[in-house]
Amino acid sequence: MTQDTALNFYLALLSVQMAILGFVVAGIVTLMQMLHNAKPHRVTSLLIRHSVLYAYVGLMVAVLMGLCVGAWAIAFDQTAIEELFLDAKVGGGLLALCLVGLFWFVQLIYKARTLLQADEYLRTYIESQNMNDVRGYLYKLYAKEPEEPAEDASDHEKVAYKTALQQWENQYQQVQYLQDPFQPIREYVKDNALKLYDFGTKSGMKFFSGFFDQIFAAISKNPQPEEYAHLAKYLHDSSLEYFNVFRKTSSERRKEDLIKLVRIKGREFAAVPSGEGFITVVRTIEGMAKMADDDEVILAIDSIQDLLDDYLSHHQGKPWQEISLIFEETCLSVTRIAEQYFLQGDNTLQTVPIIGHYTGEYQTVTGLLVKFFTTYDNLADDYADAYPVLYFEAIEAVIEVLFARYAEIVEAGRQTVGLNAQYQILLKTLYGIYFTFGIDAVEHKQPELVALCLANLRRVIKPAKNLKLDESYADILDAFVEISLKSVSQQGDTIVKDTRTVTDYAVQTLEKHATKSAVKAVIDTYKDDAGVDFTNEATKKLIKAITT
Repeated sequence: MTQDTALNFYLALLSVQMAILGFVVAGIVTLMQMLHNAKPHRVTSLLIRHSVLYAYVGLMVAVLMGLCVGAWAIAFDQTAIEELFLDAKVGGGLLALCLVGLFWFVQLIYKARTLLQADEYLRTYIESQNMNDVRGYLYKLYAKEPEEPAEDASDHEKVAYKTALQQWENQYQQVQYLQDPFQPIREYVKDNALKLYDFGTKSGMKFFSGFFDQIFAAISKNPQPEEYAHLAKYLHDSSLEYFNVFRKTSSERRKEDLIKLVRIKGREFAAVPSGEGFITVVRTIEGMAKMADDDEVILAIDSIQDLLDDYLSHHQGKPWQEISLIFEETCLSVTRIAEQYFLQGDNTLQTVPIIGHYTGEYQTVTGLLVKFFTTYDNLADDYADAYPVLYFEAIEAVIEVLFARYAEIVEAGRQTVGLNAQYQILLKTLYGIYFTFGIDAVEHKQPELVALCLANLRRVIKPAKNLKLDESYADILDAFVEISLKSVSQQGDTIVKDTRTVTDYAVQTLEKHATKSAVKAVIDTYKDDAGVDFTNEATKKLIKAITT
């Protein structure tokens, strides 16, 4: 190769390399800006690690400098250096490096094009996440500092507190700078929802669900204290945020899909032996139901029942005390939904069944509430020591709000219009749960449960009487008298509350809420009932006390 030819070669290659380097720098800057401004915000390290990027740019600059030195040496006849660059291998090597740099940049552009597609980016992002960092972030977000013991606490309690506090501080320091791993997914879901792009919103919820499953699986391998609860709380906060966005954008289908998603995740918590997080999931659905329309309220109640059934099936054989807290708290959540729904003026009792927008099923909120509570009216048979205080209070709360609304219908004389008569049947089914429990308590010789049933019947008979719901009042009076008669007849006049016996309790209740003639008329209907022994002295004493 002649000197002039070599010089032209290096000058041409130098021009090409300068152009390539210019494209690379401009392209990388542009890509970084595009990725930074995109929604969801992109983590650029997923495109290329910074160390690799710096090494690549450094190599390209080094090749450029080598070409400059080669052109200078040949142009000014610097023999010692010129001989090196006149070697075909050196020139060919520099040419190869130029081409490699160009093709690497093309590959970078192709990868960036993929990451600019939000769904592809989220898929790559989720795959790159370290589960230990994710769990650490949840700890940072929800782990509470140990509570300081009282001044009169024992030395052992104070030492335990200091140890727990030190452990908390050490772990918190390790995770305090971790960022929300769900943030890109949340941005994607909300951005698509606000743009009314339903397909993108649905895709985002799938990513959320899949990532949640990965985290749950990681925790299940070696769960630490409160980790299930932390994950459930994150599900709670995120779901309510999503639901509020869907509500504002009138995305009915996405609201229902979100309730279904939470129900599916709740089933995983139902199988956790300690029950951690289960109640949080139930309250998540409760929170969504309070912001929902009729269709979503129906779906929410149905979902909570599905979860509770799943929980009970996973904990069969356990004593009542171990499952009672979860069971009764779940019932209270359903009751709070009912109170929120029926105490709103525009949510009146429906005269016709509600037809689901997407299911085509005929249902009403009231009917589903009754179905929920009556599903568990056999607890006294399943658990010998069952004492469902909160369950009974939940039923009472629902009865009272329904009494108030149904009384408006009765007062207006519309109780026989359309399907309004069905509400009397539903109410009877609801307070009939107390009767079912009371009869079971008599059969199983559970005087405490008998007292609980009588007490709840006593509380609901008052609003039935005051609101002039004559049919409900007569049903409740009949149930109260029958349980009292059968309890005394089969178990004797046992103490059921404080120092009061069944007779004492019945007298105090009926004197306030029923006439003697009405009580006597009810008793006459049981003359031929095999469950009541009218020759029993305790029975005679009760009848005399409540009719004379």
